[in-house]
Amino acid sequence: MRVNRRNLCIALLAVAACSGDSSRGADAAKAIPKTYVGYGYDPLPPGVSVQGASEIVGPDGRPTHFVLSHVLTPLGNTMWLDSVLPNDGMQRRRIVRAELVIVIPSLTRLVISTCDVSGKLDPAVVALVRDSAGPDGKYGKVFNAWRANPARAKFDTVPPNSVVCEEANPR
Repeated sequence: MRVNRRNLCIALLAVAACSGDSSRGADAAKAIPKTYVGYGYDPLPPGVSVQGASEIVGPDGRPTHFVLSHVLTPLGNTMWLDSVLPNDGMQRRRIVRAELVIVIPSLTRLVISTCDVSGKLDPAVVALVRDSAGPDGKYGKVFNAWRANPARAKFDTVPPNSVVCEEANPR
């Protein structure tokens, strides 16, 4: 039996493509998403853990159906603006509407929903502050601040000099 070079190459490619090399499949399954926006979850996606969360309260003092979630993803510390879908009696499924990857340097901390902007509490604000509150429970320095904007599905930058944050549970 005579096999020409072209048929031999095709046969080798087919064997290589169909080989049981599971490492490629495992690598593909472990691929890190570039964004979680649009991702619906309950439970959390693999490789993601919640560090803290706060439901956004509306101007009338009632909870909205949006939540700020500080999560640790393979990309690092990330803020998610989640919308909470109606409860089916068992689960509170969420959809990531916006995300913001935040580098949290040493001696700083992330504060969620306990900041005033221009003297008024704004529960949609997240801020990066110096990691030492004063005796009054307020943080002396705000480095960066962002406001969740559900209508535009994004985080808007807030001028840090207009923001004052305090401990959620002062001692």
